[in-house]
Amino acid sequence: MHAFTQIPTVLKYAGKYAALSLRLFYDAKKLDSFLIFDVSASGDMINYQYVSQDCTCWIVVSNFSPFDYTIDRIKIEVAVEGGSFSCTNTTPYLVEGNSRKQIYVKGSSPMTKEVWEMAKNSKRGWVNIEARINTSIHSFNLTRQITDVKNIRVL
Repeated sequence: MHAFTQIPTVLKYAGKYAALSLRLFYDAKKLDSFLIFDVSASGDMINYQYVSQDCTCWIVVSNFSPFDYTIDRIKIEVAVEGGSFSCTNTTPYLVEGNSRKQIYVKGSSPMTKEVWEMAKNSKRGWVNIEARINTSIHSFNLTRQITDVKNIRVL
């Protein structure tokens, strides 16, 4: 084994026991930059059911840091032509260092019949993601926006 390949493992465990010294180098902004969110990578649709007023989606989270991230809570707001809906989940999810994880988010969001009539024919939209992230070094709020999303279905 080469010592260079062990650096991520060393940093991961150092984050648990030497968090104070790592905070100087890894600030919240740097830790934020290691997380990538995507809704279209999973291939699954973002769904909104008017009858039940429920929405569901899969979010793919890629962690390019050596540290474990806990997504404490996450809110996904979806806007389409004519309307919007949101899914919120307060279940914590662990995304280990240097890994990728799919997260299923389900919630309820009211929509009037008039808004639903306009939104159901929409072919694209955008997604706003807000999350609370906890690591052994820092805790921070994260915001991402994904534009030109085409896998949204309003039923």
